[in-house]
Amino acid sequence: MDLRPDLDIRLERVTTAPHDARRAVRSLLGDVADDDLWQNALLATSEIVTHSLTNGSRSGSNQLSAWFEPTSGWLRVEVTESGGDMPSLFNSEANDNGAGHSEMGGLRLAVLSHVPAAWGVECTAFGTVVWFEVNGRVPLDMVD
Repeated sequence: MDLRPDLDIRLERVTTAPHDARRAVRSLLGDVADDDLWQNALLATSEIVTHSLTNGSRSGSNQLSAWFEPTSGWLRVEVTESGGDMPSLFNSEANDNGAGHSEMGGLRLAVLSHVPAAWGVECTAFGTVVWFEVNGRVPLDMVD
């Protein structure tokens, strides 16, 4: 994997952040984004962003990074939360740090057990990283 992401954006703590992140990843995917597999990847993007904003530290910053390889159909999306604890898979309660589940919407990280090929959570020197990968086949006529 190239260390430089194809997409790297700061996530603002606003209720439109999941939508904004989904739109940015959709733009990265291009024409293939209309396929069901990629629509599910966009759903997973919304969910990890929602989780980051509702469970992350209010004082830290959040970053969305994505890598996409059109010829192999591989996508990796990461959200880095500076500060904050390891995420709870089924936590749907509001916390003291931000908007609650009902305010932000979303299905939480439970969607990650059904949508992507792989997902995980890692603690790094930069914060907690929640990531997922999708391995899809992209029709050759859709590759530039």
